[in-house]
Amino acid sequence: MKTESDSRLFISLLGISFGLLLFFAFMLTYISNISYVLLIIVGIIVFLGLITIAGLSFTLKRAKPILKFEKPIIWMLNRLYPIVLSIGGIMQIDKDRIRASFIFLHNRLTRLKHIKAKPEEVLLLLPHCIQDADCKFKVTTDVENCHRCGGCLINNLLELKDKYGFKMEVATGGTIARRKIEDFNPRVVIAVACERDLASGISDVENINVLGITNKRPFGPCYNTTVDLNEIENVLKHVL
Repeated sequence: MKTESDSRLFISLLGISFGLLLFFAFMLTYISNISYVLLIIVGIIVFLGLITIAGLSFTLKRAKPILKFEKPIIWMLNRLYPIVLSIGGIMQIDKDRIRASFIFLHNRLTRLKHIKAKPEEVLLLLPHCIQDADCKFKVTTDVENCHRCGGCLINNLLELKDKYGFKMEVATGGTIARRKIEDFNPRVVIAVACERDLASGISDVENINVLGITNKRPFGPCYNTTVDLNEIENVLKHVL
């Protein structure tokens, strides 16, 4: 079971990123005699960053969002994600660990908003690799093409769909996933994907509540993947 500690990696790297930014700005100003205006601007950015980190830590500790600040915090997290990922790469930290930490942190902040939606306002977005690769009845255009043979999890997920009444779509990639979100315009998206695609998608989507669930890859990436059905159902119960 994931805990608060899963978010600490991303928050720590966020602090290191702001520290490095301030250090390099100071050195550049000192060495090249550039106007101190640059240092002041960077100092303001770092100050806002430290407020963000403090707000994140405080929010996670009290398990309650700071009113009117959750959206700016999530917005800033999405913008800083590529920078934190790069800094972590330079430090030779596994990128999937950083992505997983970002996803956990984003999920935690989203869940703290206690969002409630109607079934038709919830979209379960799945990767195409969750379907049996040998199945000839492809569900990327219509999930109802599934013949419910039980050869993969699509059948089980359709049973959840029948039970709760949410919308369900299968996407072949990030561009198609974003298009489906735009077409359906849901209030809540429950997205299933690998750490890379999930973190990238979460950081790109604005004004929609996204809860991410990482898939399981027993046969390697992008091939006959699976997902924890109990985790999906728990998220559904939280938002419905």
